[in-house]
Amino acid sequence: MKKNNRRLALLFIVIMSMALSSIAIYAHAGNHSWPLLRYGDKGTNVKTLKCFLKSKGYNLYSDGGEPSDYFDSATKSAVKSFQSANNLSADGIVGKNTWSKLIATVYYGVKSNTVRGLQYQLKEKYKCNLKVDGDFQYETKYYVNTFQYRAGLTEDGIVGPKTWNHLLSNNSFDDFPTPQ
Repeated sequence: MKKNNRRLALLFIVIMSMALSSIAIYAHAGNHSWPLLRYGDKGTNVKTLKCFLKSKGYNLYSDGGEPSDYFDSATKSAVKSFQSANNLSADGIVGKNTWSKLIATVYYGVKSNTVRGLQYQLKEKYKCNLKVDGDFQYETKYYVNTFQYRAGLTEDGIVGPKTWNHLLSNNSFDDFPTPQ
């Protein structure tokens, strides 16, 4: 009986330690605030926003084309429409709540406009030597893992909310090494 109680107590301690570690890791990863984007803004985050919107059915650039980096009136209209369709305040400003509905988890083997947005982030902001084609293959995974390592995130090659938050909230790292 005492042996079982000790085992249960040890198991409880292990489980609580793991839970507290997870909370600490999550809190650390969430220290970055999501960027605000609005009419008139320019940059890679705007390109990525347009890729996300295209993946949700909003056609802001032609298939195979490159989205502009300018948050124009068509982008504002698409954002407002997306916000309305997702029960968000339709103000045309992309903040935390809009980003959380726009982002999608991507990983090796996925081919999508969301992956194109990821590749723009890695290539333009983080200076990765990467082709932007929307296909999450070896080079993209390599640079995602490198980014995750340098950002202090779990290196799993999966771009979920924490990795998206870090990608979008930062502006650059030193140039990454080229895969061999």
